[in-house]
Amino acid sequence: MQVRKWFHRAPRMAQRRNKVRPRAVGCAARLYPLYAAMASSPGTIPTARKDDALCARWAMLQRWTFNRFGREPDLEGILFLIGIQELGHGYLSDLDKARKEQLVLEGTYSALETLGYYERVGMENNGHWIWELRSPLPADLSPEAEERMLQRAVLRYFDNNLKQWTDES
Repeated sequence: MQVRKWFHRAPRMAQRRNKVRPRAVGCAARLYPLYAAMASSPGTIPTARKDDALCARWAMLQRWTFNRFGREPDLEGILFLIGIQELGHGYLSDLDKARKEQLVLEGTYSALETLGYYERVGMENNGHWIWELRSPLPADLSPEAEERMLQRAVLRYFDNNLKQWTDES
């Protein structure tokens, strides 16, 4: 009976083990039309997009965080890490959902500060920064463009505050 259960589960376990997970899902999804165009007309080479460099750097940051923390966080996870760094108290394992959302928000403000959209003007009694809008955020951004803008802001944050991340990855 035990052998049969193991034998029954073996193909699924092998499928999970051999499953290839893309590093940057959003970037791969944006690049897919380029590959489709290349396959449909083999003699033509599609033009490179401006986002290719962003995708490559974002994949490098995801690889660095995976090597550093053992997990590959998405954009929200990296904003959470920035929020923890900015508040300076380290990670606490007993955070409730509202506190985690506040840390993601702090990380978002800190990342957007590097693009010039927000500015720190002080600190509240509970240890959170007070942010002031310096220039209005673009209102007509698609969700994909908004994600690229946040990725650009996160990469600039890491370039400004943690210079060795590109050397280690």
